[in-house]
Amino acid sequence: MRIPRPPPRSAAASWSAIVVGSIVVVAAIAGSAVMRVTAIRSSPIFAAGQHREVVRAEVVVTGDPVARRDGSTLVNAAAGVWVPVRVERLFTPHGAFAARVPARLLAPSSWALLLPGSRCRAVVQWTPSPSLTVTAWGTTDAPPVLLDPAPGYQRWAGQLRSALAQASRGLRPSAALVPALVDGDTSAVPEQVIDDLRLSGLAHLSAVSGANVAIAVGAIVLLARRLRVRGRALTAVGAATVIGFVVVARPEGSVIRAAVMALIAMAASVRGGVRQTGAVLGAAVALLLVVNPLLMVDLGFVLSVAATAGLVLLAPLLSRILRGRGWRPRIADACAVVIAAQVAVTPVLVGFTGRLDPVAVPANLLAAPAVVPITVLGFAAMLIAPVAPLIAQALVWCAQWPAQWVLVVAAAGAQWPGGVVSWRGGWWASVMWTLVVATVIAVAVMRRWTPHITWLVPPLVAVVVIALVPIPPALQWPRDWLFLACDVGQGDALALSTGRASAIVVDVGPDARRVDRCLRDAGVRRIDALVLTHFHADHVNGLAGALHHRVTRLLVTSPLTDPPAEAALVRHIAQTAAP
Repeated sequence: MRIPRPPPRSAAASWSAIVVGSIVVVAAIAGSAVMRVTAIRSSPIFAAGQHREVVRAEVVVTGDPVARRDGSTLVNAAAGVWVPVRVERLFTPHGAFAARVPARLLAPSSWALLLPGSRCRAVVQWTPSPSLTVTAWGTTDAPPVLLDPAPGYQRWAGQLRSALAQASRGLRPSAALVPALVDGDTSAVPEQVIDDLRLSGLAHLSAVSGANVAIAVGAIVLLARRLRVRGRALTAVGAATVIGFVVVARPEGSVIRAAVMALIAMAASVRGGVRQTGAVLGAAVALLLVVNPLLMVDLGFVLSVAATAGLVLLAPLLSRILRGRGWRPRIADACAVVIAAQVAVTPVLVGFTGRLDPVAVPANLLAAPAVVPITVLGFAAMLIAPVAPLIAQALVWCAQWPAQWVLVVAAAGAQWPGGVVSWRGGWWASVMWTLVVATVIAVAVMRRWTPHITWLVPPLVAVVVIALVPIPPALQWPRDWLFLACDVGQGDALALSTGRASAIVVDVGPDARRVDRCLRDAGVRRIDALVLTHFHADHVNGLAGALHHRVTRLLVTSPLTDPPAEAALVRHIAQTAAP
């Protein structure tokens, strides 16, 4: 039986449907956001946080506990862990209150082994949360009272993550990047590496992104096709892979975006396919924001959506332009993808982080060839690690070499002069840079169809000037500075200038990232003498940041090695950094 096709719609009817649909979606997202924020603000947890009360709570762990970093070395679970939770019940002197709101706990190391889905009870002191997405922050000194263990699928995911982490130990430091790309586990990645990746525009390689989801699912689907799986069975294999990947890698914003897009595309393929990727992206974003409107302030989710939009809307146009200028197709496509993604995320990065990353384009072009082998080998190692750990370690050993190339590119990009430009952030900066990007795209599109429109160049220059003038770059250190005190939080880090790019540094604070950023902004590339007055953590734990990519001629420390742990840490970092 042949089903007749419906008559085509007119252009006016199509645009009317788009406008009405957009209004409905925006209204649904706004209503959902109001309901979510109202539920958070009216929760008893919110009131407990405002009054800093100490009450007993029943919580469900919603993510992996993350050990606190001291900013210098690897994570240290002994210093406590941050645990994302959902508060289910609150027990106060006035009775028990039900609640289903997100919160965040700072807990002792006994919480570190809890898996998502575990239900616990603890006595918590609540404090106000500075984040809109979290109802309150809590602190507890007691071990968790486990009421219900994590469900079976979470225990399975935890075994895979643990097996991959175990297979990555004992290898080169670059092997730590394999679990980060495959399942988002960055616990073994040094803070300096994360900073290098961030400063070189490669931060998406220190966490699972939509590209990793696509690579892993594509590899499984390709294997299934080789095994002669076809039709709806192949679609089922792809959907199961997507769901399993989300469980193992945890439902972060970028992962959820990619997963929902993949599931929508697979569902559409059963009904004959979908022709426009932009429609799939729009449907996925609308669905996710209706379900969880607070994703709109999740930087990972916003960057993922912006980058995908750039790939869908801008990359084909750039590829055609580059091919028209004589570029080889593969080179044109690769450059178009990187440039389109970076252009699309620029307004978001400027608004959220207050900086521009010109070095991101060449860094991503150089690092991109290494992403596929790292992801495929790491994903295979994770699946096989529980049953064949030696084979898994061999696969990770192979993956560590392309990962080493990524680290080389990141370190070079982080130190590239002018690779990162400080800028005034905020919503106005995002709006202005969006205007710049939109204008450039509009001119490119119009020149594609109307080559002789040179009259558009002056308006383009005017738009760029208008967008950039009201937002001057952030204040920089004067070149002739003599003495500075770095903002390192609790602790001290002082510097006395001894030349154009050299200084004497006294103490380094508790956080390597802050002292490194301060010295880098001041232009210090050589330390003539580094003096550590005593070994307390708030004076020495930032040592790795001060030594990062700097020549240090002399290190002077106190003869009193107390506390012993910090003194040993200083000795280890100094020996590691010594040429």
